[in-house]
Amino acid sequence: MTDLRVSGAALESASASVLRAASGLRLEPQFSGPALDVLGSEAVERALRLGSHQQAQRADIAADTLVNIGAAPRAVLDAFADVDTMLAQAF
Repeated sequence: MTDLRVSGAALESASASVLRAASGLRLEPQFSGPALDVLGSEAVERALRLGSHQQAQRADIAADTLVNIGAAPRAVLDAFADVDTMLAQAF
């Protein structure tokens, strides 16, 4: 029988790297206040505000996805530990 070795440190490191990336993705909309006096056009101001808001939403979705992905290595590690415990008790 072949032994399966799971590196907890490698899984924890992968998880930490992904979670760090997620924390750097969140944005605040940059064009949240009135800027008509600077831009000179209501249409441009609306477009910039909408685009900024959409980018912030996309960044939140990407960050949330990375948080979920970052949890996967820990879940794998926990699952292997649970199986290992059950096998140890069975024998």
